[in-house]
Amino acid sequence: MGERQKYLTLFQKAETGAPLTIAFLGGSITEGSLASSEDTCFAYRVFLWFEEMFPKTDFTYVNAGVGGTTSHFGAARVHDDVIAKGPDFVCIDFSVNDEGDEAFFEETFEGVVRQLLNARTQPALLVLANARYDDGRTFEAVHKKIADHYGIPVVSLQKSAFFKDVRNGKTKMSKITPDGLHPNDLGHEKLAELIEKRLLEIREEVRGAARAENGSAIPAPLTRNGYEHTRRYTALNASPSLSGFSYLARPAAERTKVFHDCFAADKEGDAITFSLPDCSSIAVQYRQVPNRPAVCVSAVIDKDTEHAVILDGAFPETWGENLALTILRDHGPFGDHTLTLRAVKAGRQDAPFLLTSVITD
Repeated sequence: MGERQKYLTLFQKAETGAPLTIAFLGGSITEGSLASSEDTCFAYRVFLWFEEMFPKTDFTYVNAGVGGTTSHFGAARVHDDVIAKGPDFVCIDFSVNDEGDEAFFEETFEGVVRQLLNARTQPALLVLANARYDDGRTFEAVHKKIADHYGIPVVSLQKSAFFKDVRNGKTKMSKITPDGLHPNDLGHEKLAELIEKRLLEIREEVRGAARAENGSAIPAPLTRNGYEHTRRYTALNASPSLSGFSYLARPAAERTKVFHDCFAADKEGDAITFSLPDCSSIAVQYRQVPNRPAVCVSAVIDKDTEHAVILDGAFPETWGENLALTILRDHGPFGDHTLTLRAVKAGRQDAPFLLTSVITD
């Protein structure tokens, strides 16, 4: 089913009062960073717009934003965090988090999109392209290639009048963002208005359109498409061999969306080994802490110690814990592999190395 037909279905269901789930997937801006409350972020404002536009409908809100994360992690968690919730609409934004290797993030972003295209509920999709207010950086061009290939509408911040006013100095940047990146309440309001305007335009475009049959073929992928079938191994679903590493459930007061149930190591020699079936790419996700010294871990695939990768648990910034995602192998030999992590340097006992997940493709 094409995006036009999905939006037709979305709005028809909304008009008849059928229950609908409105979801948002992205990084810190989606999560609501620097908004004064959860209710003033752009995602919740758009959710309220749906409620106001269609008062007969019972809407469910899903905010799957996780700060500091890219579409690589998005591909690993989109099933559990979004698809499993049965979404009818999904707004996707990794435009200021994906940076650097364009080919890699084009492929991971396509992995996110294709998983959503294959979702049972066939949600209508919207790509939000944010941008930095201070220097204009954005991954919009890369993400738009994927969106255009699949006919997904794009909302571009950098093409908006209010963003241009900030960039040319007509509007003081401090009115919109305290740090040049994350919007304040007014910035979130402006983002929501852009999305709402585009949704109204789409509603008019599909109004009265004939319903097409389900089952339209999804276009062939643009990339090598190694991230459509991503697996994420965590302390909740994996049974690795432990030799010093231990399971750690963090106290509720210390929990975040990502640092909760982890594998932990705090002394040199602690080890953990995963058996990873049917994969070619392997990445490790772990906590970095600003306090030094921190535990350092060696990551070895298939006992190949010559090409070990060192994962440093120390974070050079001071603003808090960082969710690091290190790629150990991208598009290597496909098959069954082993991964062993071993602590090679101890750190402070109050800051153990926390292994959040192993991600394979």
